[in-house]
Amino acid sequence: METNVVSDAQSTNELRKHSRFRDMALVSVGVGLGVAVTFAGTFLIDRFYGEQMIRQIMKKTIPNVSTVAKGFVVPSELEVKVKNVDGEGHNETYCVYRGKKFFFKEDEFGRPQCLDYQ
Repeated sequence: METNVVSDAQSTNELRKHSRFRDMALVSVGVGLGVAVTFAGTFLIDRFYGEQMIRQIMKKTIPNVSTVAKGFVVPSELEVKVKNVDGEGHNETYCVYRGKKFFFKEDEFGRPQCLDYQ
């Protein structure tokens, strides 16, 4: 009888060891699959949408040039900002060019114009 109890205890311990190994293996496989899916998803998004997003960002970026035709504003020295200047609760658009501020508004025909910042 005692041998059966010992052998049952040994087989139970062996089963526990195998189930722990199986559990760790399943967790490892799950983590590995999660990492693989993340990298694959990132690659696919970057591959198919990355260029398009970069183009959209570049459209809204001011070109970084240092020389332009005489009489024109150097775009890389221009900053566009908004602030509630008059305190009425609405933001006004203004530009900073070479340290000087200008309001950037539309005239009555919808054409942009720069006015002295006061």
